[in-house]
Amino acid sequence: MKKFIGSLTLLFSVLSLCAQSSKEEYKKRSEEVRNEVWNWDIKAFKATKVPDSAKKFSYVVIARHNEVEASARNKVHYYGISMAVSKEKTIVRTFRERVKIQDKAALESYSSINYTAYEGKKSSFEKSDVISFVGVRIIKPDGSMKEVDADETVFTVDEKKNREAKLAIPGLEIGDILDYYIQLYKRANDVASARTLPLAYVLADEVPVLHYSLHGIVSKKFALEHISVNGAPKLKVSDLEDDWEFSASVADVNAHPTGLWFSSYRQLPIIRLHLIPGVGGLMKNSVTRTPRQKPGNLNDKVDREELYKEIAADVTNMATQKAMGAFTMLYTNVNGLLRSYQKKNGKIPDDSLAAHIFYAMRYVLFYDDEDKKEIRPVDPSANARSINENYCLLVYSELLKMFGLQPEVYAFTSKYGPREEDIFLSSDLTIMIKPYRSSDQLYSMETLFTNAGAVPYHYENQEAPGLSTRVVWKNYQKQAMGTGKVTVPFEKAINNHHLEHLQLSFPDNDLSQVNVKRNTVLTGHFRAPMQQELLLYEDFCNEERAAFGLEKNFVEDLESNRKTKALAEEYKLAMKKARAGMKEVFTQEINDQFGVKPVAVTQWKVKQSGIRHTQPEFIYDTEFKLDNITKRAGENYLIDLGALVGGQLDIKDEQRNRKDDVYMPYARSFMHVVELEIPKGYTVEGLDNIQTTVNNATGWFSAKGNIEGNKLILKIEKGYRKSFLKAEEWPALLEMMDKAVAFKDQKLLLKKI
Repeated sequence: MKKFIGSLTLLFSVLSLCAQSSKEEYKKRSEEVRNEVWNWDIKAFKATKVPDSAKKFSYVVIARHNEVEASARNKVHYYGISMAVSKEKTIVRTFRERVKIQDKAALESYSSINYTAYEGKKSSFEKSDVISFVGVRIIKPDGSMKEVDADETVFTVDEKKNREAKLAIPGLEIGDILDYYIQLYKRANDVASARTLPLAYVLADEVPVLHYSLHGIVSKKFALEHISVNGAPKLKVSDLEDDWEFSASVADVNAHPTGLWFSSYRQLPIIRLHLIPGVGGLMKNSVTRTPRQKPGNLNDKVDREELYKEIAADVTNMATQKAMGAFTMLYTNVNGLLRSYQKKNGKIPDDSLAAHIFYAMRYVLFYDDEDKKEIRPVDPSANARSINENYCLLVYSELLKMFGLQPEVYAFTSKYGPREEDIFLSSDLTIMIKPYRSSDQLYSMETLFTNAGAVPYHYENQEAPGLSTRVVWKNYQKQAMGTGKVTVPFEKAINNHHLEHLQLSFPDNDLSQVNVKRNTVLTGHFRAPMQQELLLYEDFCNEERAAFGLEKNFVEDLESNRKTKALAEEYKLAMKKARAGMKEVFTQEINDQFGVKPVAVTQWKVKQSGIRHTQPEFIYDTEFKLDNITKRAGENYLIDLGALVGGQLDIKDEQRNRKDDVYMPYARSFMHVVELEIPKGYTVEGLDNIQTTVNNATGWFSAKGNIEGNKLILKIEKGYRKSFLKAEEWPALLEMMDKAVAFKDQKLLLKKI
C-alpha cells in the first residue's frame, strides 16, 4: 500500500499537467486499485450463501470491509520569493461490500452507485484534493461473474472542483450478488493538514450482516485514539515501528431497525477512531495539541474531563476576544435595539432581559443585512441555513455578561449521539446557556427561528455539567468543570401539538371536488420545519423590526440612505419575486400533507410566525380544492376519511418484533377537526363504524363523529405520550399505531335521499 500511495501522489502531479495525460494516468491508477481490492485475502468476500433466517429481508450484507491508511510528510511551499515547510497528509479509505439482492426494493436501491468522483479546495493557505475509484461486480446464482465497466460513469455535476458521478449497474437482478468498492484518496496540506480526522464504524445495519471487518495502517506521524462502545470488539493494534496497524471483525450481526426511531450511537456496536496529525511549519504556532495528541501516541482511553476542558477553552477564547473588543460593534447594535424597544415600551424587566438580548442578537447576526453591499436570499430556501450553534451561544454568553448578567455554560450530549460516559470528541458536546442562576431555563440556537428558552428535542432528559466561565487559559486544566448540573426535562405531548381545522364544502353541488378552508396551528418542535419552509424574509425581518420599535421597515431603511438606495430597489424586485413564488410553496405543502396535488390553491397566508416565545404558535391559513376526497358510487358518494387526515406510519412486518428500545424525536399530539357541509339532497351514513378509541401508557388514538344541523363534525386525535420507550413497551405503541393505520381506510357514505 505504501507503493500505491506514492503512485497516487504522482497522479495528482500529472493531473495538473494536461487533461489527456491525466485521464490516462487515472485509468492506470484505477487498474492498480482494482487489482489490489479484488485480490484482498478476505474469505468472507468469496461467500455466496445466506442463512434461511435472512431470506425474509430485502437484502443481506454477506461481507463488508473498511480499509484505512494514513501517512504524512513535510512539503516545501513557495510564496513569491519566500518559502515555508508544512505537513502534507494523505488518507486512503476503501469501502467494499458484498450484498445479496432479494427483492425489488433492493434491486432499485442498488441499480446505480452515486459518488463524488473529485473534490478540490484551494486557497492561499490551504489545498486539499479527494479523488475516487470505483469497481463493481455482479455474481449470478450459477456462479458466473460480470464486471461493470467503470468507464460508463456519467457525471451529474462536472465542475472544476466538484465532479459528482453516477455508475449504472445494468444486468443486476433479484437473486444476484453485488460486490463493489469505493476508494477515496485524500491529500491535504497547510491549514487542511492540521485538521484531525474522526472516523466512526457502525458494525450493524437494518439487515443482517454476516461478516464485518476493519483494518488500517496509520503512520506514527499521527496520534491514534480509539474506543469501542455498545459491545463492539476492542481494536487489535500492532506496533510496526513507523506505523500502527489495527484490525477488528464481527460475524453474524443481527438486523436492527435503524431506520425507525433509533439511536445508533447508543444502541449499535461502534468503533470510533481519531487520527491527529502533528503540526509544524505554517501551522505550528496556531494549532493547539494536548499531550495525548502528540504524534506517535496510542490512546484507547478517553478522559471525559479533558474533553469538557476543550469546550471550556472555547469559553476562555471567547472571553479573550471580548476583552480585545471583538464584540464591541455587536454590543452597540444590540444595545441600540434594546434602547429602541424601551423607548416605546418602557424599561425591560430583569427577568426578561436575557430574552430581549437573545432576540436582538439573533436579529443583528441573522436578520439584518449588515454589509448592505449586495442582496441576500429572500425566499424560504435560505431559512434552513446552518448555524454554528456553539459559537453563537458563546457570543451570547459574553453579551449577557456585558449587560451585567452572570450566565452559566453547560455542555450536553444529544440522545442521538453517544452517552455521556461514551463521549470521544469535544464535538460530541453541544453547549447551552443558562442566563440566570436562579432559573434552570436553558437557551439554544438551533435555527433562525429558535425561541428564547427553547431547547432542541434531541437533548431531552440529558444531563450536563456546568463549565466555568472564569477560566484562565494557562490553568484551565484545574478549573474547567463547574459544580452544578442541569437536566433537560421531557416535553409533554400537548406542548408539541399539530392542529388541523378543515371546513369542507362542495362547489355548486359538484360532489366530485371539495373546497377546503384550512387553519393550521403548530406548537413546540413542530414549528421549525414549517417555519423554514413557509416564512418569507421580508415578513419575519420586518416583524422583528417592529417588535424593537423601529419605525421604518427593512426596505424603507435602505431607501433612507443615499448609499443603499439602489440596493433597496434590488430588494424590492427580489422580494416581489419571492412572494410570487409562495403559491407553489404552499401548493407543495398541501401536497405533502394530503398526499395529492390540489386542483387549485386560492388563498394562503401566515397569520402568526411563532418566532418569539411570547407568541409561540406558528399559524397559517390555506384555501384550496381537492378531487380525491369523494368517489362516486352510483348516485351516492363515498367520503375518504384517510385522505383528510394525511398519511399514517405503517409498520413493516420485519419491524414489528422489535427488541431494541425506541428513540422517538419527541412526545407529540395531533388533532384534526373536520366540518363538512352536507349537500342538499344527501344524508350521511356509516358514522357508527368510524367511532374508535385506544388509549394506553404509550399513546392514544380516537375518532368521533356526529351531525349538527347540516354539518358533519369529525374529531380525530392521536398522540405519542413519550419520546423514549423500552422495547417491552413497543407492543402497546403498535396497538395505537395500528388503530390509526386502520382508520385511513375508513369511509362514510353520502347517500342520495
